Amino acid sequence: PFKSWVYFLLAKDTGLVKIGKTTSPKKRITCLRTMSPVKLEVVALVRAHEYHEAMIHKALSKYRAHGEWFKMEGDVIDLIKKAAEGGIRPLHEYICRSAIDTEESIV
Repeated sequence: PFKSWVYFLLAKDTGLVKIGKTTSPKKRITCLRTMSPVKLEVVALVRAHEYHEAMIHKALSKYRAHGEWFKMEGDVIDLIKKAAEGGIRPLHEYICRSAIDTEESIV
């Protein structure tokens, strides 16, 4: 069973999305919203293993703005759609397919 969640929070005014992990999504998202100077919207939230977040970060590294914040464009949008539509399984398959397409290891 999955023990963690991977969340995708869109900072609307910036066009950036934070991709993070937590075991307590409500608490974590509330905390981030309290600290953020801009409105944060949950665009996807999926049950996952802890390592999935690192896989996602690596797969999307060319879109990284800073830390866990990524530009909301290209593969980032595609990945969020996969997460919102079907959870971690299609998300995991998408990440693995992307790694094969670029001939890179993501683990």
